[in-house]
Amino acid sequence: MDSNKSGKDSMGYNSIFAPLLLLIYPLYCLVATGHFVAILCLSALAGILIFNINKLIRNLRQLERAAHHLGEGDLSYQLEEKDAGIFIKVVHSINRMGEDVSRTILSLSDTCEGMKKVASDIKVISEQAKQGVLEQEHQTELAASAMTQMVSSVQAVSQNAVSAAKAADIAQSSAKHGDQIMNGIVTKIGAMSAQIHDTRTVIEHLAADSNNISSIIETISQVAEQTNLLALNAAIESARAGEHGRGFAVVADEVRNLAKRTSEATVEIQQQIAALQKGAQHGVEVMLKNVVIADETAEMVNQAHSALGQIVTQVETITDMSHQIATASGQQHTVAEEINKNINVMAELALSNASHTNNTNLSSLKVYNMSQEIGSLLHRFHVNAAFFNSTQAQNKLFVKWGPELDIGMPEINRQHQRLVSLINELHRTLNEDYGLEAIKRIVQGLVDYTANHFAYEEELFARFGYPQTDSHKEKHGKLVGQVLDFQKRVVKGEDVADELMTFLKAWLVNHIQKSDKEYTAFLLSHGAE
Repeated sequence: MDSNKSGKDSMGYNSIFAPLLLLIYPLYCLVATGHFVAILCLSALAGILIFNINKLIRNLRQLERAAHHLGEGDLSYQLEEKDAGIFIKVVHSINRMGEDVSRTILSLSDTCEGMKKVASDIKVISEQAKQGVLEQEHQTELAASAMTQMVSSVQAVSQNAVSAAKAADIAQSSAKHGDQIMNGIVTKIGAMSAQIHDTRTVIEHLAADSNNISSIIETISQVAEQTNLLALNAAIESARAGEHGRGFAVVADEVRNLAKRTSEATVEIQQQIAALQKGAQHGVEVMLKNVVIADETAEMVNQAHSALGQIVTQVETITDMSHQIATASGQQHTVAEEINKNINVMAELALSNASHTNNTNLSSLKVYNMSQEIGSLLHRFHVNAAFFNSTQAQNKLFVKWGPELDIGMPEINRQHQRLVSLINELHRTLNEDYGLEAIKRIVQGLVDYTANHFAYEEELFARFGYPQTDSHKEKHGKLVGQVLDFQKRVVKGEDVADELMTFLKAWLVNHIQKSDKEYTAFLLSHGAE
């Protein structure tokens, strides 16, 4: 393989040695004819020519080696510029191209590693989400089954509530009817109690009248006794009169007999009046007991009437509540059916989410494999990472990343580091005589990445409800507007290098250390990473 290359090299250099042979041949002719001065001049000229040709050959071989290394993917190879001669610009361009591509590959490698980590994290998260979705699907099925049973139970409760409401209506009607009957009973018992009191008064009057009759009978009895004594005296006087008093004796005897019968009748009347008084007294006592019983009965009936009134009120309340329960049960049944439908929709969504989660898992696996493929492709190139990470290289950076720029959020830090890298790249292109087109491309990349970074921050604000979103968006808009103004001036070809770099450095450092650190604590406390 090396012999083939050397053969090709020798064939490639024939175009250089052919003019030299054409020069040597005239020298040979001059030597043969004796022209020594011309020979010396031509010899000196030939020496200078040979020296330059050898230098040219060395430079060409150096360029050939560089091209070979670049062709092999070795971007770490650097040409010596001090002896490049007329090829100094070519050598500088090749070295710069190697450095630029190396930086790009290192950035791609870092991005690729970040993609692999993100893809791996997404895969783990999607696996966890898949398990959660499967559990959700299982729980949703259980909930759907339980909800179906609950709908059936609610329907039964609703029907029972309607039946209870009807029964409560009937109970309310019966209670009101009973209340009306009780009102009639109270009225009649009140009337009966009044009549019993009136009867008691009549009997008491009758007893008083009996007492009055007894005193009259007593008087009659006394009159009869006096009459009997007078008749006895008349009989005695008639006996003394003899024949003249016989007729008077008969009258006196009749009067005595009448007085006797009157006295006997008076005794019988007294006995009957005594019996009547005893019965009247007993009637008064019984009547008094009946009055007490009637009063107690009236009180009990009043209490029963009051209790029945409370029952009526409570039954009315129960009736109202039964109707409300029946209405609520009907609404509950409707809501339960709606919830059942929603749970069925959730079950369908759970199935769909399971499918989407599985697709996400597959997509994360694809992204991971793609990042691996990119990594495999990047292995095609060899870069001197140690050189770019060396202290010497770091000291040349316009903006250096340090702990003071760390806001504690890995992804935001990574994006900030990329912005720092873009600003450093722009600074290098402005100070190493890159063309305007290269500068415009880098500025465009910076503008695009800044917009992407701001969009990511604003998405976090929206997701976690950052209260200062509007003011932060306003700052974003202002900064983007200023960068776009510089971009327009760059496109016009204005010399804005120093002004632009001073602005970008101040903007980035102030934006990170002030504005971005304002939202860090809020987002981290709400679960952002």
